[in-house]
Amino acid sequence: SRCDIRWTSSREILHLITQGGMTVGLHGSYYAREDDSYRAEKERVEQVLGKAVLCHRNHYLRFDPVRMWSQLESAGIRYDFSVGFNYRMGFRAGCGNAYRGFDIASNQPSSVIAIPLLFMDTMVLGRDPAVILPELRKALEAARQVNGCVSLLFHPESFLIEPRLFPFFESVLQLCKEMGADMSGRLPSLGR
Repeated sequence: SRCDIRWTSSREILHLITQGGMTVGLHGSYYAREDDSYRAEKERVEQVLGKAVLCHRNHYLRFDPVRMWSQLESAGIRYDFSVGFNYRMGFRAGCGNAYRGFDIASNQPSSVIAIPLLFMDTMVLGRDPAVILPELRKALEAARQVNGCVSLLFHPESFLIEPRLFPFFESVLQLCKEMGADMSGRLPSLGR
Protein backbone atom coordinates (compact mmCIF):
# COMPACT_ATOMS: atom_id res chain seq x y z
CA SER A 1 0.00 0.00 0.00
CA ARG A 2 1.35 3.38 -1.02
CA CYS A 3 -0.89 5.31 1.36
CA ASP A 4 -3.37 4.91 4.17
CA ILE A 5 -6.40 7.12 4.69
CA ARG A 6 -5.62 7.23 8.43
CA TRP A 7 -2.23 8.90 7.92
CA THR A 8 -1.98 12.55 8.90
CA SER A 9 -0.75 13.42 5.40
CA SER A 10 -3.78 11.69 3.85
CA ARG A 11 -6.13 13.60 6.15
CA GLU A 12 -4.45 16.87 5.19
CA ILE A 13 -4.84 16.05 1.48
CA LEU A 14 -8.52 15.19 2.03
CA HIS A 15 -9.00 18.53 3.76
CA LEU A 16 -7.41 20.40 0.83
CA ILE A 17 -9.53 18.48 -1.70
CA THR A 18 -12.80 19.19 0.07
CA GLN A 19 -11.83 22.85 0.72
CA GLY A 20 -11.35 23.17 -3.04
CA GLY A 21 -14.89 21.92 -3.63
CA MET A 22 -13.71 18.67 -5.20
CA THR A 23 -15.37 15.28 -4.97
CA VAL A 24 -13.61 12.49 -3.07
CA GLY A 25 -14.07 9.01 -4.44
CA LEU A 26 -12.94 5.50 -3.65
CA HIS A 27 -9.96 4.06 -5.51
CA GLY A 28 -10.85 0.39 -5.11
CA SER A 29 -7.89 -1.77 -4.10
CA TYR A 30 -6.37 -4.28 -6.51
CA TYR A 31 -8.30 -7.23 -5.02
CA ALA A 32 -11.53 -5.37 -4.20
CA ARG A 33 -13.50 -7.19 -6.89
CA GLU A 34 -12.30 -10.65 -5.79
CA ASP A 35 -12.77 -9.90 -2.08
CA ASP A 36 -15.92 -7.79 -2.61
CA SER A 37 -14.38 -5.30 -0.19
CA TYR A 38 -15.79 -2.12 -1.77
CA ARG A 39 -18.11 -1.39 1.17
CA ALA A 40 -15.39 -1.82 3.81
CA GLU A 41 -12.93 0.30 1.82
CA LYS A 42 -15.58 2.98 1.24
CA GLU A 43 -16.51 3.08 4.93
CA ARG A 44 -12.85 3.60 5.88
CA VAL A 45 -12.69 6.69 3.67
CA GLU A 46 -16.08 7.94 4.90
CA GLN A 47 -14.96 7.72 8.54
CA VAL A 48 -12.12 10.14 7.84
CA LEU A 49 -14.04 12.28 5.34
CA GLY A 50 -17.15 12.63 7.49
CA LYS A 51 -19.55 12.24 4.58
CA ALA A 52 -20.71 9.69 2.00
CA VAL A 53 -18.39 8.58 -0.79
CA LEU A 54 -20.41 8.11 -3.98
CA CYS A 55 -17.73 7.77 -6.69
CA HIS A 56 -15.34 4.95 -7.53
CA ARG A 57 -12.61 3.81 -9.91
CA ASN A 58 -10.99 0.39 -9.82
CA HIS A 59 -7.23 0.10 -9.47
CA TYR A 60 -5.66 -0.54 -12.90
CA LEU A 61 -9.20 -0.25 -14.33
CA ARG A 62 -9.81 -3.86 -13.33
CA PHE A 63 -13.28 -4.16 -14.79
CA ASP A 64 -15.52 -7.16 -14.18
CA PRO A 65 -18.76 -6.72 -16.15
CA VAL A 66 -20.43 -9.65 -14.39
CA ARG A 67 -19.84 -8.78 -10.71
CA MET A 68 -18.80 -5.14 -10.53
CA TRP A 69 -22.15 -3.38 -10.91
CA SER A 70 -23.89 -5.38 -8.17
CA GLN A 71 -20.84 -5.10 -5.89
CA LEU A 72 -20.67 -1.31 -6.28
CA GLU A 73 -24.42 -0.90 -5.91
CA SER A 74 -24.35 -2.97 -2.74
CA ALA A 75 -21.54 -0.76 -1.39
CA GLY A 76 -23.58 2.41 -1.99
CA ILE A 77 -21.51 3.69 -4.91
CA ARG A 78 -23.49 5.83 -7.38
CA TYR A 79 -20.82 6.64 -10.02
CA ASP A 80 -18.03 4.56 -11.50
CA PHE A 81 -15.09 5.69 -13.64
CA SER A 82 -13.54 2.25 -14.34
CA VAL A 83 -14.77 1.64 -17.88
CA GLY A 84 -11.83 2.65 -20.04
CA PHE A 85 -8.42 1.62 -21.27
CA ASN A 86 -5.05 2.18 -19.64
CA TYR A 87 -3.07 1.62 -22.83
CA ARG A 88 -5.08 3.44 -25.50
CA MET A 89 -7.64 6.17 -25.97
CA GLY A 90 -11.25 5.31 -26.65
CA PHE A 91 -14.61 4.24 -25.37
CA ARG A 92 -14.39 0.73 -23.90
CA ALA A 93 -18.18 0.39 -23.83
CA GLY A 94 -18.59 2.01 -27.23
CA CYS A 95 -20.21 5.25 -26.08
CA GLY A 96 -19.06 8.70 -25.05
CA ASN A 97 -21.78 9.48 -22.57
CA ALA A 98 -22.77 8.53 -19.04
CA TYR A 99 -24.96 5.44 -18.80
CA ARG A 100 -26.29 2.93 -16.30
CA GLY A 101 -24.26 -0.23 -16.05
CA PHE A 102 -26.16 -3.44 -16.70
CA ASP A 103 -26.10 -5.86 -13.78
CA ILE A 104 -25.80 -9.26 -15.46
CA ALA A 105 -26.22 -11.08 -12.13
CA SER A 106 -29.69 -9.60 -11.56
CA ASN A 107 -30.50 -9.15 -15.26
CA GLN A 108 -31.45 -5.49 -14.87
CA PRO A 109 -29.95 -2.01 -15.17
CA SER A 110 -27.77 -1.01 -12.24
CA SER A 111 -28.33 2.16 -10.26
CA VAL A 112 -24.60 2.86 -10.73
CA ILE A 113 -23.87 5.42 -13.43
CA ALA A 114 -20.77 4.77 -15.51
CA ILE A 115 -18.75 7.78 -16.63
CA PRO A 116 -16.60 6.59 -19.56
CA LEU A 117 -12.87 7.01 -19.08
CA LEU A 118 -11.59 8.38 -22.39
CA PHE A 119 -7.92 8.91 -21.54
CA MET A 120 -5.39 7.77 -18.94
CA ASP A 121 -2.02 9.48 -18.49
CA THR A 122 -0.13 6.20 -18.98
CA MET A 123 -0.59 6.76 -22.72
CA VAL A 124 1.95 9.59 -22.56
CA LEU A 125 4.69 7.37 -21.17
CA GLY A 126 7.01 6.52 -24.05
CA ARG A 127 5.00 8.52 -26.60
CA ASP A 128 5.21 12.04 -27.96
CA PRO A 129 2.56 14.25 -26.28
CA ALA A 130 2.41 16.35 -29.46
CA VAL A 131 1.08 13.28 -31.29
CA ILE A 132 -1.38 12.37 -28.55
CA LEU A 133 -3.02 15.82 -28.22
CA PRO A 134 -4.62 15.80 -31.73
CA GLU A 135 -5.87 12.24 -31.07
CA LEU A 136 -7.43 13.42 -27.81
CA ARG A 137 -9.00 16.43 -29.53
CA LYS A 138 -10.63 14.12 -32.10
CA ALA A 139 -11.99 11.81 -29.36
CA LEU A 140 -13.29 14.77 -27.34
CA GLU A 141 -14.97 16.14 -30.48
CA ALA A 142 -16.73 12.78 -30.92
CA ALA A 143 -17.98 12.97 -27.33
CA ARG A 144 -19.07 16.58 -27.79
CA GLN A 145 -21.10 15.68 -30.88
CA VAL A 146 -23.32 13.46 -28.71
CA ASN A 147 -23.34 15.95 -25.81
CA GLY A 148 -21.15 13.43 -24.03
CA CYS A 149 -19.78 13.07 -20.55
CA VAL A 150 -16.30 11.55 -20.20
CA SER A 151 -13.45 11.49 -17.73
CA LEU A 152 -9.72 12.01 -18.22
CA LEU A 153 -7.34 10.46 -15.70
CA PHE A 154 -4.08 12.06 -14.55
CA HIS A 155 -2.35 10.46 -11.54
CA PRO A 156 -0.65 13.02 -9.26
CA GLU A 157 2.49 10.89 -8.98
CA SER A 158 2.80 10.74 -12.79
CA PHE A 159 3.76 14.42 -12.81
CA LEU A 160 6.88 13.46 -10.82
CA ILE A 161 7.70 10.45 -13.00
CA GLU A 162 7.22 12.07 -16.41
CA PRO A 163 8.36 15.72 -16.65
CA ARG A 164 6.58 16.19 -20.02
CA LEU A 165 3.22 15.42 -18.42
CA PHE A 166 2.52 18.76 -16.73
CA PRO A 167 2.81 20.85 -19.93
CA PHE A 168 0.65 18.22 -21.66
CA PHE A 169 -1.88 18.45 -18.80
CA GLU A 170 -2.00 22.23 -19.21
CA SER A 171 -2.58 21.77 -22.96
CA VAL A 172 -5.43 19.32 -22.25
CA LEU A 173 -7.06 21.78 -19.84
CA GLN A 174 -6.76 24.54 -22.45
CA LEU A 175 -8.21 22.25 -25.11
CA CYS A 176 -11.19 21.38 -22.92
CA LYS A 177 -11.74 25.06 -22.11
CA GLU A 178 -11.63 25.97 -25.82
CA MET A 179 -14.18 23.25 -26.56
CA GLY A 180 -16.55 24.63 -23.90
CA ALA A 181 -16.28 21.57 -21.67
CA ASP A 182 -17.92 21.62 -18.26
CA MET A 183 -14.99 20.95 -15.95
CA SER A 184 -16.88 21.81 -12.77
CA GLY A 185 -16.92 18.24 -11.51
CA ARG A 186 -20.73 18.13 -11.44
CA LEU A 187 -21.91 14.58 -11.88
CA PRO A 188 -24.76 13.71 -14.26
CA SER A 189 -28.16 12.55 -13.15
CA LEU A 190 -29.91 9.87 -15.18
CA GLY A 191 -33.54 8.90 -14.80
CA ARG A 192 -34.21 5.38 -13.52
